[in-house]
Amino acid sequence: MHSQLLDDDSSRPASQDAIRTAARKALTDLRFVIQLAEDAPRGTEVPSGDLAAAIEEATEEFQAAGHPVVCDGDPSDESIPRGAEIILARIVRESATNILKYAGPGEVRFVLRSDPESIALTIRSPQPTTPRRDLPSTGTGLNRMAERVLGVSGEFTAGPVGSSWLVSVRLPVADTPSESAKLSPGEPSDS
Repeated sequence: MHSQLLDDDSSRPASQDAIRTAARKALTDLRFVIQLAEDAPRGTEVPSGDLAAAIEEATEEFQAAGHPVVCDGDPSDESIPRGAEIILARIVRESATNILKYAGPGEVRFVLRSDPESIALTIRSPQPTTPRRDLPSTGTGLNRMAERVLGVSGEFTAGPVGSSWLVSVRLPVADTPSESAKLSPGEPSDS
């Protein structure tokens, strides 16, 4: 649509900006996916990574286990870059496994927030009142989550906060200032 408006002198600057922004977003998404593919073991495929489906599936599992669930934010938000969505869906699935194994009774809460620079997801679950000694933890799941997030320059924390266990993820979704500064207005991107 914006490329069609380039012929209109009054719309041209806004259309050029919109095209430039869309191209940068597409490149950022592509970089996420390429990095995921490079990190995947040979012979495996990157899963679909549908965040809304991952949260819905986890919600059904939690409710079946007796946990009320709250989701604050829109996991179907189309502004979430595809690469970020894949990572967040994996975080949800890994967290769901841990919650089903280790959480105590109580509410599980997903909070999803995004802005032009980043997207954040927190998953809060109740800690058990008595530790489960029959299910020792190797920490492998937490390490995999951290590797995925840190591998794309994101932030990851997981641990006890009060009587809850909190997994917190923040992923960058916009070009860094140095990448944006490489293109001057009117200069074509490498798309």
